Amino acid sequence: MRTDADDGDFRSAIEWPEHRSHFQRNEDPGGYRSYSPQFQEVVAAAARQAAVAHLCESPIEIRLGAMLVLVFETAFTDANLRFAVCSQAEQVNYGGRYLLLIPQYKWKRWRYDFALRYSIDPKPLVFIECDGKEFHSTPEQRATDKKKDEEARRAGVFMCRFTGSQIFKDPVQCAREIVKCL
Repeated sequence: MRTDADDGDFRSAIEWPEHRSHFQRNEDPGGYRSYSPQFQEVVAAAARQAAVAHLCESPIEIRLGAMLVLVFETAFTDANLRFAVCSQAEQVNYGGRYLLLIPQYKWKRWRYDFALRYSIDPKPLVFIECDGKEFHSTPEQRATDKKKDEEARRAGVFMCRFTGSQIFKDPVQCAREIVKCL
């Protein structure tokens, strides 16, 4: 935080982009929609992250979860299937036809970073694991991951695994691979 010694005005420590016009409000006073499309996208991205952040345990889970929210919200806007993010405890509240993204999904003796399932079917369609180095690099951790993958496969649930590097480098490609499993 800096202050101007001459007039005492507060100045932000945030370095704003040179094209500040992207974040300026348009003349039409229509609330959120009266801001530029670039500003609206920044707000929408923050909202997607907020939708999953309180249910996730790591930054790579939040990043991938936010991308999945974007992909599925976009895909189901005109479909007769809706999309929601919820905790495992909240999944019972979704009647009708929903595709549910459930972070920290407990299944049998395991906990998966995400599960995708239809609200009308208790069996998950896909389990998703975000493999950061801290929890997926030792021989014991890799052996546990292999057991989790095998148990999911035997139950007929698709398993998608991504490294933290894959998620940070190209979350869109990770989301595409997950969509292919549906």
